[in-house]
Amino acid sequence: MNHESMSDKRGHPTQLPKEHIDWVVQPLTRFVKVEAAAGVVLLLSTLLALSLANSPLSQSFNDLWHVSLGISIGTFVFERSLHGWINDAVMTLFFFLIALELKRELVLGELRNPRLAMLSISAAVGGMLVPALIYLFFQYGELGQHGWGTVMATDTAFVVGCLALLGARIPKNLKIFMLSLAVVDDIGAIIVVAVGYGSDINWLAIAFALLGFIVIKVMAFIGIRSIALFFMVGILIWLAVDVSGIHPTVTGVILGLMTPTTKWITDDRLHTIMECVVAYPPGNHWSGDTPDRKALKTAEAAAREALSPVERLEMMLHPWVGFVVMPLFALANAGIAFTGINVASPLAMAVFLGFVIGKPLGVFLFSWASVQLRFAVLPSNLSWLMILAGGLLAGIGFTMALFIANLAYNSEQINGVKFGILCASILSAFLGLLLLLYLTKSSKNHTPGNTLENEKSVSSPAENKPMLWGKQTEPSLNYFAIGKHIFEQSFIDSLVCIKRACAQVNYGLNLISDEQHKAIIFACNELLDGKHTDQFPLRIWQTGSGTQTNMNVNEVITSLENTYFLQNAQGDSAKDNACLHPNDHINMSQSSNDVFPTAMHIVVAQQTLDILLPSIEQMERALSQKQSEFDELFTVARTHLMNALPIKVSAILSAHEQQLTAAKKAIEESLIPVHQLALGGTAIGSGANAPK
Repeated sequence: MNHESMSDKRGHPTQLPKEHIDWVVQPLTRFVKVEAAAGVVLLLSTLLALSLANSPLSQSFNDLWHVSLGISIGTFVFERSLHGWINDAVMTLFFFLIALELKRELVLGELRNPRLAMLSISAAVGGMLVPALIYLFFQYGELGQHGWGTVMATDTAFVVGCLALLGARIPKNLKIFMLSLAVVDDIGAIIVVAVGYGSDINWLAIAFALLGFIVIKVMAFIGIRSIALFFMVGILIWLAVDVSGIHPTVTGVILGLMTPTTKWITDDRLHTIMECVVAYPPGNHWSGDTPDRKALKTAEAAAREALSPVERLEMMLHPWVGFVVMPLFALANAGIAFTGINVASPLAMAVFLGFVIGKPLGVFLFSWASVQLRFAVLPSNLSWLMILAGGLLAGIGFTMALFIANLAYNSEQINGVKFGILCASILSAFLGLLLLLYLTKSSKNHTPGNTLENEKSVSSPAENKPMLWGKQTEPSLNYFAIGKHIFEQSFIDSLVCIKRACAQVNYGLNLISDEQHKAIIFACNELLDGKHTDQFPLRIWQTGSGTQTNMNVNEVITSLENTYFLQNAQGDSAKDNACLHPNDHINMSQSSNDVFPTAMHIVVAQQTLDILLPSIEQMERALSQKQSEFDELFTVARTHLMNALPIKVSAILSAHEQQLTAAKKAIEESLIPVHQLALGGTAIGSGANAPK
């Protein structure tokens, strides 16, 4: 037992020697790692700034941020107020981190899926455009017209903090959607800052900045790995951008997007190096310029470089940005003096309505449009009400809104605008959390999977969601409840594709009406978008032809299209058109004997082309890369129980690669008969009930 517990803790920080300072450091470290901690610190900083700005110390507090800091040598002066240094220089780190997060999500994270990424991007675009239009509706031609960019922002830290308050009740896909939306929103905001709130352009300074970016690229190309050197060049680029007239925080965005996502040390190479260190016996041989000490230094560098630069920089900067940069920004910008503010001023109301009305409206409408136009896909565990709740939370524009407001408004306008931002952020957070609390109050966390335990709720009478299947599915559900496994969703999708294709052909032959055709296509698209996946509860053990599952799909499509008719048609025609039949219309000119094997062919071909062959090609590329890495390494080939001649490891890897190439070719050739579909040979192959 002791040996087992020790093995579980190998490599854990608790194995390090304990010091007195650990009593303070370890609880603090645990607090920093809490997801909502940064949001809590930011909230406390905001409350502190508001308290000081409305206290007897308000004048001293305000004067503090106007203290000038900089360098003055003769006629050369490079100075800023403390407030300016925070907003222009310190906030560059924030935007650098935001760009790193976006780069990681697009290359390594959930947004690698283009249609999933488009949902967040579309929502972010809508969440910027609609609030700006609402703001301009009230302020066009007025003194505050130039502040349209203020209402386009979303505060990432506060949004993440609000989601963290509800913990595991929030679906993972909603967290991904909101984080991606907020990151894209922040990138959009800094583009707005660069375009809408810059000064006169100094093209010479821009040329120097571009040269600096080229130097960064060359440094990465030749293999320079020192973060300190990259930061030094980054500071020089920041200075050039600052002089150029473009807001200098743009530097952080560009450098973040340029940061590589590939790691220098592969996992295999890291394990090889670490094995060399572990192989040394305990003792005092780690001192001096000895081979074992060099191996230890190599292991240290390898462990550091086993993470990509994007991941390393994110881990390094997250605590600083969350617990230093953002609270400092809040202290410098959130100090709103309430005395003398006109609460009902048109400017404050335009800002307030832009966030509270424009944000949720823009996020919801653009998300819905992108899904309807099939640019994006809505995850199956997200409802449109959850998207609306996310849109409400996106109305928390606090940090970024204050950042843009300081650039857009004069000293007479700024307090009223800040008050509008503060009120809008509070109300948006309250409404968003309230709606999410309502939507998730009865939710239960289930592990997804294709087993009976996870599908019991489908047939439960207590389930609130209506069943879309009918009388031909129910007997199979009751009398063929054998085993646990149901059909994979990819197979159900193949059946739905067949139904959609048959509806298009039948419509072309004038066998179904235009309204029926539209309804079937609508229902099939609903299912292919990942909705109603819980409506296919049948186990895989059933009659050989698969009639029950074929009818299950027919009945679900019928239920969905009848709903479509009732929502879109008027008068008696709606009732007439809604009387569709799963056999007569959805299964028209089909038979389970043909549909089922056709679906098998489709899903095999699709999985082979989308998953198997790309995986083999990835393995081929990996083996090819390893050949060059291990070209100088020899091993001993073996024949049964006897050692044979030395052979290069690259030669062995080359043989494996050729085997994969041959296997891939054989698989591709085997797909030729798989692409032949049996559909159309209904009624024991006679085609009797299918048009000629």
